[in-house]
Parts: sequence; C-alpha cells; structure tokens
Amino acid sequence: MMKKEELLKIINKLNIKFIRLQFTDILGKIKNLALPAKNLINNLDDGIVFDGSAIDGFARLKEKKMYLKPDYNTFKVLPWRSKRGDRVARLICDVYATEKQPFAGGPRNTLKKVRSRFEELGYTMFVGPEIEFFLFKNGNARAAETLSYDSNSYFDLETTSKGREVRKEIVLVLNQMGFKVKETHHEVAPGQHEISLQDQGVLAAADDIVTAKFVIKSVADQYGLQATFMPKPVYGKTGSGLHLQQSLFKNGKNVFWDERQSLNLSKIAKCYINGLLEHAVGFTAITNPTVNSYKRLVAGYEAPVSTTWSSGSRNSLLRVTTTAGENKKIELRNVDAIANPYLALASILQAGLDGIKKERETSLVKQLPQDLNTALEELKKDEVIQTVLGKYISDKFITAKKIESDVYQTQIHDWELKRYLDMFRQNKIIDPI
Repeated sequence: MMKKEELLKIINKLNIKFIRLQFTDILGKIKNLALPAKNLINNLDDGIVFDGSAIDGFARLKEKKMYLKPDYNTFKVLPWRSKRGDRVARLICDVYATEKQPFAGGPRNTLKKVRSRFEELGYTMFVGPEIEFFLFKNGNARAAETLSYDSNSYFDLETTSKGREVRKEIVLVLNQMGFKVKETHHEVAPGQHEISLQDQGVLAAADDIVTAKFVIKSVADQYGLQATFMPKPVYGKTGSGLHLQQSLFKNGKNVFWDERQSLNLSKIAKCYINGLLEHAVGFTAITNPTVNSYKRLVAGYEAPVSTTWSSGSRNSLLRVTTTAGENKKIELRNVDAIANPYLALASILQAGLDGIKKERETSLVKQLPQDLNTALEELKKDEVIQTVLGKYISDKFITAKKIESDVYQTQIHDWELKRYLDMFRQNKIIDPI
C-alpha cells in the first residue's frame, strides 16, 4: 500500500502539474475533478470537497457537500498528456459523505465491502477482464458504420488496418501506465476489437476496467475514431461483452481446482458456480444495464440466453476453462462493458459467496431477462443482490433505469418507419374514362 509520503515524492520527482481525481457515479459514468498538483497536496488529509448534488445518484440537497479521498495505489501518469509538457496524473477516489464516513451510494465502496467478506473467510478473488469494443468513424455513430477498410474478423491478421494501429497504441499507453495486457486481437465483427487484461485482485480489476475504457476512448479520439462499448451497435453482427474470468485463492492456492473431481472442479467451485446461476437473473440489470444490452443477449451470436454452464460453449452463461492448477478459472459471459464494474463485480461476487456459504450444489436453468424492464423487476425480487447494493443504490439505480426504459418505449425508431410508414400503399389506378 502506497503511503502519502511516497505519493508526494513521486509527484515532485515526476514534476506533475495537474492531477485528475476520478470516480464513477451509480450508472458507471467516469467523473473527473482536475486540480493543480499543489492544491491536491494541501488537501490530502481531509479529502477534497466537491458538490455531489449534480451527480447521478448523488442528487439530494443534503449530499451537496461531499468528499473525494484518493486511493494512492491508483496513481498513474497519463502518457498522452505528458507529451505536451504539462504532465498530468490521475487518482481514483472513494466518495465520502463526511470526512470520516464512506458514502452509501459510492459504487467503489460497495465492492470493497464485498471484498472484505471474502477476506474474512481467507479468500482472495482474482478477475481477468476481456473488454470488447467497436471502432467507428467519428460522426457515424447514428448510422453505426464500421470502418470501410475494415472487413476483418476473429483473429485476422490486419496488415493495413487503422484499427490495428489504434489497438497497438492503446496497448502501448496501457503499458506505459503500468498495466499488463494479456492479449489483444480483432474480434468477430468488422471494426470490433478485444483487449484482455492481466488478472488482478477484484478491486484493482474494477479500477483497471474503468481506466482501460478511459484510455480506449481517449486514444481512439486521437486517431479521429469513436470507440464504443455499446453492446449491440450493428444489427446482424456479434455484440460486445465484458467477459470476466474469475479465480479464487486461499493460502496461495486456487481453490477452484481439484484434480480428483470431474472437470477438475472443486466442491467450492461448483458451489460458486451455482451461486452465480441462482442469482444471475437477479443481477442481470446490473451487468446489462441498458435497453440495448438485451439486443446482444439473443441466440446465435455467442451470447448467453439462459443460466447454463459448460466447459466449452460460448453460448453458456458460465464457461469453465480447461486450464489446470492455479490457472483454473470460471468465465462469466453475459456482462457488457457499459455496466458499472464496481456494482457488477460486487453483485457477482456476492452471488458466488452465497453459493459457497449455502453449499449450493444445484440450480434450476432459467431464461435470462429479455428486456431491461423485466431485468429491473427481477432485481427487485433478489434479496441477496438487494442486500449487497443497499437500499440507496438499488433505489437510485432502478429509478434511473426505469426512466430510461420508459423513454425508449415511447421513441419512434427507424425500423418502425421503414416497416409501417407506407403500409397498405396501393398501386396507382389509372381511370379508363
């Protein structure tokens, strides 16, 4: 754990001029407060005061005065800003309601609580995120046109692709920031890409997802492109997900692995799996939080539609890797990258922990929600997920998403106009007289 004195030395040594304090609102949007480095140094002890009344999920009068407390371990220099001579760094912050009390609506605080429940039992959860995204020409988001010169597909060798150059630059920037990129490649659809990050502790993994999305968007913009994590931006093409590979360690050993059992899965692993399967319907609104999310979760596009698991099928909700020993992992495949990673991982881990504590050996196969409204109703009914989110976050999230769904339902879409506008049109009748 980095201490305050170490952070100050690094800031001075690197001649950092400005520091961006980042946090996410309940809906997962990255918020940013930029300060001259000298101002931050003078306010580290008490936290940095900000107006929380204008932030989604923080919008009550009594929440106007709130505090940001930086996590020193998240200090990163932003390479693309440093090239200009005004070195800029960032710190991810926890949100506090008072100088001493964490804010009940802080997503990062929620994940930290769940992590502590695992730690109390001697467990450490590691997560490896696989982030999928599309690159579009700037200004073509509405038409959803992928790059005209990108007709590549899964694992294709891109010899002249601008997308390949962007992806390479993203990896270089992440490496400069100290991130370990496991692999990167072109995905199934034209203009679609994936970047897989090294496994980290669950809180660090959530921080990494937030940062990677920020970097991907920033680098793409420098190339005149738009990166999007929209789950299903192109009709008839595979959508984008956020696959989460999970492994659970105790005393330095992966407790998901047991070479004596079928598929080398331990009893703890099976209980964890059944916990996820049992609560997946309940946490789908958190892991798939937009109306567009449910256009990805359809059969035929390597996306799950029901609470099943397997050792190979990409259509299953959970896929157990065939790797051995400490590399044994359970991959959750329904999540999309628009989800708030802190709330998504908190819900997922609590579901798995519930399975372990109850020694759940089976779970009935259920269909995943097919639309956001249904998912929100299922979220209300799941007591385990409700408990981990807390009443504050749950109420704010459901209210915001219900409004989003209702607005969507009243919109007139292009498909409807093409289908119905000229319906019952008759050929012109020529009067013979």
